[in-house]
Amino acid sequence: MVHFFSLFNLLIGVQAVLLSFHFALKSKNPNYRYILLAFILWGFGIIVINTYLNLNYPSFLFQTIANHTLWFIGPSFYLLMKSFNKKIKQNELVVHLAPFTIIALFTMIIDGGPLHSLVPYFCFIQIYIYTTLSLRSYFKNSADNRKYAFLLYSLSTFFLLVVCNNVIFSLEHVGILNLPKELVLNMTAILFFPVFFITFLEINNQIDLTKTKIRNVNFRIERTQALLLKVKNSFEKDRIYLNQDMNLQSLSACLNTRPEYVSQIINEHFQLSFSDYVNGFRLEEVKKRLVDPKHKSFTIHGIAQECGFGSYSRFNFVFKENVGLTPKQFRDNYFLETKTVS
Repeated sequence: MVHFFSLFNLLIGVQAVLLSFHFALKSKNPNYRYILLAFILWGFGIIVINTYLNLNYPSFLFQTIANHTLWFIGPSFYLLMKSFNKKIKQNELVVHLAPFTIIALFTMIIDGGPLHSLVPYFCFIQIYIYTTLSLRSYFKNSADNRKYAFLLYSLSTFFLLVVCNNVIFSLEHVGILNLPKELVLNMTAILFFPVFFITFLEINNQIDLTKTKIRNVNFRIERTQALLLKVKNSFEKDRIYLNQDMNLQSLSACLNTRPEYVSQIINEHFQLSFSDYVNGFRLEEVKKRLVDPKHKSFTIHGIAQECGFGSYSRFNFVFKENVGLTPKQFRDNYFLETKTVS
């Protein structure tokens, strides 16, 4: 069983590291939100890979790296969650990340001494502080942050892991508890939940860290109306939504503008996020084709793909959520009613 969890930790770690590279390289233009998410996943990956190495091939160097990786997870969560309510300035990134980089390098170079033994306690206190700040920032505007709930789940799981380790360490220190080392180390497997949940969301194109509501973006009303008209024409006339590869970045490039402007236009004029706006057009097209006799021989999957849905599972979820029926039920009901009337 211990060997199984050891390999399971390795699997989680590799997945987290690969996912961190994916988000770091996701945007052609550097997007600090994706970079911060990449930092978080990189940290998760290093932690669980270290568990595998500890149980099989102990490495002092990797253990040291894993220990100091903890410094950056809390600030990354905080800055990421704060960015959805307020624009993060570059100097804030430096203020929250640079000091811990210096501390990590200092403690790695200078081994030993009275202060060195206190570093783990400072690290855990830092995690508690940044967890509190992150939660406060998230719930400050919870209605707008619901689509980022996966970050809340990830932070909660990580914090639970830290608290459990602290409690076990404290109880063992006073002699109340004495758990096997393998059991305590394998607790990092709990990071399976955020890593694979984020993987699932990303596969289904449900993670969009591009802010949909930008405050204080000052451009004239004429430009706003012109951009709104371009957006409407792209969907209503050009039917750009039929392209599965169409996303906020590609549409913005076609319109020769910035992604945040397109997001703001859609959010303010239609009260929808970009993904909801696109799915609205795709769903209407799907519904038309499902009841069109010309498409009666087409499979539902085929129609969904032709209407721009790349993921069939995502399509089923969006259709049921908006229509109240599955695509098959919707189609069967229509032809059954038509047959009854005739």
